[in-house]
Amino acid sequence: KAVVSTQSTGGGVRRASETCLTSSIDSDLQEAHSVTLNINVVEHCPHTVLSTIKQDFTGEYVEYAMKDNYGNLGRIITLRSNGVLYMPMTHITDSTTKECFQAMLEHCERTKSAQKLVACIERSVPERPALVRTLMFMGFKAINYVKNPYLVPKNNKLLFMLYSIYKDQPLVAIEP
Repeated sequence: KAVVSTQSTGGGVRRASETCLTSSIDSDLQEAHSVTLNINVVEHCPHTVLSTIKQDFTGEYVEYAMKDNYGNLGRIITLRSNGVLYMPMTHITDSTTKECFQAMLEHCERTKSAQKLVACIERSVPERPALVRTLMFMGFKAINYVKNPYLVPKNNKLLFMLYSIYKDQPLVAIEP
């Protein structure tokens, strides 16, 4: 079961949250485990990859944060521009952030809040080959500036991989 709610806060920051209820069995007791995906438009982004991309593609930084009853499970900051989410992939290494990535992707598919997801991988990081293999397995394809100048900036330090969430379908306005 998923519940999505949206609220506006001071300073023009918009927030949405999506609550998913899952079951977990602990000994002979069965209890509901609530996981919430909080979506916030944020002013600043500490990630240099997104700052570099924002020089060519204007947009807003959107934070996807997963929380449960015990605290944070993972956090991803993206740049949203014209129906495209740009996401740096080099920090997605632990299982909780992978779960947040999966929840973010499912949210975008369910709500049609993004048409494409562009994974941004720094060429110099040692985990690049494993990330590329994993993303290709998930349906991402490598793209470059020469064939897609409207989608990715000219940058030799980054590798871009595209996942099309919805092709040729209109986007639905979702806050944030």
